[in-house]
Amino acid sequence: TSEVTKSKIQIFPNPVSDVIRISGIDTGQTTQIYNLDGQLVRSEPFDQKIDVSHLSAGVYLLKITTKNFESHEFKFVKK
Repeated sequence: TSEVTKSKIQIFPNPVSDVIRISGIDTGQTTQIYNLDGQLVRSEPFDQKIDVSHLSAGVYLLKITTKNFESHEFKFVKK
């Protein structure tokens, strides 16, 4: 069922300038943002809105960990 869960979770808008929104999941454990070098640039408790306005322009990886400790990863572009 993890494939079904994964397909329901979406992030938008992408590319993003200020705030990424997460749909398809109501509660989670954490959200983490990594740069393409694999360095963690932000980690916080799960929220359906993530302020990314402070990030430099570029490509990032958003990792969402659910309450069941499933991990979902999404690439996004910061404008």
